[in-house]
Amino acid sequence: MEEPAENIQTQPSQSENISSKSELMELVTRIEGEIERRTSADYAQTGKDIGTIESTVFAEKQYIKFSLADISLAVSITSALEIGRLPDVTPLPNLPGWILGISNVRGEIVSIIDPKGFFGWPRQKKIRQPQFIIVQNQEMKVGLLVDRIAGIVSLNANETDIQDPPIDKTDLELALEPYISDVSISSGKRLYVIDVLKLLSDPRIKRE
Repeated sequence: MEEPAENIQTQPSQSENISSKSELMELVTRIEGEIERRTSADYAQTGKDIGTIESTVFAEKQYIKFSLADISLAVSITSALEIGRLPDVTPLPNLPGWILGISNVRGEIVSIIDPKGFFGWPRQKKIRQPQFIIVQNQEMKVGLLVDRIAGIVSLNANETDIQDPPIDKTDLELALEPYISDVSISSGKRLYVIDVLKLLSDPRIKRE
């Protein structure tokens, strides 16, 4: 996080507050269409693979915003494959507690992890209607359990600042730091952009 600051602005979409099943499904459809459109365009124009597409995500400026323990985070829309309500998860023995198990998502078996447990955050009350985001790199696909999917946001590179993490970081924010590419601050609120390549390249995830 020592690189010079660059300018961006968080612009919440109309789907900023996802509460009902219909709103979530509408967002799912919208994100799936955006993922397909952007991925197809990148392949058609450049022939680049998934990892290269991810490296240019800042130019894309589209992110899926979600919350964990009241902290706002985002992942690039080009690194996401699926969102929705968490399906049934089958636990597996002899794995770390932050690996919830495996789930059948559209006929494909995907590992589901609890990012809060992975980051070492304290245990919290069980979320009534947990949601998930499947993210990918060149080697794997992983489902991330999230508290709430908030919508799609655009990061405008011409208007406000993208900043290094603030000095008054909480313990939760400190645990996030190795996996964060940028921190957007808009109206005094922080939005942490997760670097999916760094997260999925972590030796603990690759080992398990």
